[in-house]
Amino acid sequence: MSSANQKSARELIAELCDESLQREDRARLMQLLRDDPLLQNEYLDQAMVDGLLRYEFGIDRSTIPAQFVGNTNKPHATLIVGSLVFSLLACLFAGGYLWINRDKPLNIPIQLANLSFESDLPISTSPVLYGWYGDEAQIVAGSDDHFAPHGNRMLQLIRSVHQPSNECEVYQLLDLSLPRVDSGQLPLFIEAKMVANTHSTEVGASFVISLELYTYSELPELTNILVPRKSGGDIMVAANQIVADSDPESWQEVKLLMPINSSARYAIIKVSARDGSKMADDEFKEVFIDHVQIRMTNQGIF
Repeated sequence: MSSANQKSARELIAELCDESLQREDRARLMQLLRDDPLLQNEYLDQAMVDGLLRYEFGIDRSTIPAQFVGNTNKPHATLIVGSLVFSLLACLFAGGYLWINRDKPLNIPIQLANLSFESDLPISTSPVLYGWYGDEAQIVAGSDDHFAPHGNRMLQLIRSVHQPSNECEVYQLLDLSLPRVDSGQLPLFIEAKMVANTHSTEVGASFVISLELYTYSELPELTNILVPRKSGGDIMVAANQIVADSDPESWQEVKLLMPINSSARYAIIKVSARDGSKMADDEFKEVFIDHVQIRMTNQGIF
């Protein structure tokens, strides 16, 4: 392609936001961004507008915190929109930096108790400092016609014992201070992912599987609540969700990526299933979760 026919930098940035940028154009845009500070600012402006539009209209994207909607009795409903927007903007600006400096990959696993549910430990229905807690759930072994994708066991959601009754959820508190390393000037992100499976035979069943992450600068108080409801500048939250396909042979991945503030020392990861059907009740035995993972990284923005 001749220089006269080459796409402009603005066209390349637009294709990047639309996730349609070709490999050869990606390399050219990277070079343009490295050489032109003004273009770097233009890229961040356009990425911010694109991200805010996706956030406003609910378009799913793993690097953008999902809108938190639902019953106001749920913990996440009390977190104000401002913290979500802060998380979004931080992700976009840090993402622009990583576009220019992508050559120092980091992969720091964060300790998660019973990540593949191979230990037959009970799921507490009240908050605990180590292990899974929340609504009623149990660890079960895979069968000949329903295999666990990692190891031999998986988590089966059973029943909602906390309001609202049409959502079943489990949590775990994480210590982010232990795996910290000196990453120089590179920003760090938290990547969380898991796999989920549903095989409902009920007509009209409609499960939405969610993965959420909250970070805190101080150890959150968990005496009487599942996840702290207090909103403030030291709390960040991100989420992603999928609509379950109800195929017993299909394990669907749910993944999110959020920037981590330098003051963050603790996190709470939340796994949940919501029944959006008109006949929703408090039963969730058709929903299975496995292989929950979490790590610190500087990769995966683009």
